[in-house]
Amino acid sequence: MKNFLFLFLMFCSSVFSQSLDSGLVAYFPFLYNAMDYSDNNHKSTVTGATLTTDRFGAPYSAYLFDGIDDNIIVYPNPIFELAGNRTLSVWVQSNDTGHQGIVGYLESSDGHMGYMIGICADKSFTSFEDNYNGTDGTWLHTKSDDYTYAGDRIWHHIVGLRRNDTTHLYVDNVRQSATTILKPLFSENSNILIGTAKASYPFQNFSGKIDEIRLYNRPLTEVEISMLYGIISIKDKVIPKPVTKMNISNDYIRISEDSHIKCFDMLGRTIYQQFKLAGNHKIDLPNGIYVLELLTKNSSSRKRFQIIK
Repeated sequence: MKNFLFLFLMFCSSVFSQSLDSGLVAYFPFLYNAMDYSDNNHKSTVTGATLTTDRFGAPYSAYLFDGIDDNIIVYPNPIFELAGNRTLSVWVQSNDTGHQGIVGYLESSDGHMGYMIGICADKSFTSFEDNYNGTDGTWLHTKSDDYTYAGDRIWHHIVGLRRNDTTHLYVDNVRQSATTILKPLFSENSNILIGTAKASYPFQNFSGKIDEIRLYNRPLTEVEISMLYGIISIKDKVIPKPVTKMNISNDYIRISEDSHIKCFDMLGRTIYQQFKLAGNHKIDLPNGIYVLELLTKNSSSRKRFQIIK
């Protein structure tokens, strides 16, 4: 029975992972850099923003923006022109109030024509659509029901979802009541903007931390959004060809070099943390599913595992 349960859980984990890879246009986990870990390998330029701790306290795992002139600008690509169906997901910790751009795809010089997740002056989160071309058009917000988010210094998961030409907003796995059907227009001079609403000069810059940006060319289901908020929020980030090799057998781990070991439970709580020399080590934990992180001088590795005694 234990073997069956173990295999079933591993099968479910595999299915979930494949589901969340489907339609993934861009993925910025912000683990030690601003690389895109989707198959599209989008390039970006980081200006001022610095690596910092994420919502679990892991170092170099999110970006901190000063609210003045910090930003990350992703190079233009028409693959981002998603008018009818899309999902934009991000984790944020806001340090200040006022209009602020968190992440979106807008015309670089005037901050219009496209879509964005941001903060309004009334302290609400928003997912807005924009078809203003300089002379005609407008922009409409899909605001959060709660108007206390800006500056609360609490991590929040925000999802701007476009399904069949209607925009919805989710905050911390709860769908908000507002919607909009405004259809965005796009410009060939547009970029993915992170931490700002314009690329040409500082404008509505974000103050706080930004992490785990995902853009899909399809609307995620509510189950998938829950997965991003819950299971994937464990920060199980995948690093291609990690230097450190992990081998887990029951509650033993074998590491190939001196490492700082950190273990999270499925609520993201740190339940084990210690520096270990290379070799075999016993981690005394009860039955359950965990995420193990190894940090060395040159690499970082994470792996989900299960202990069955």
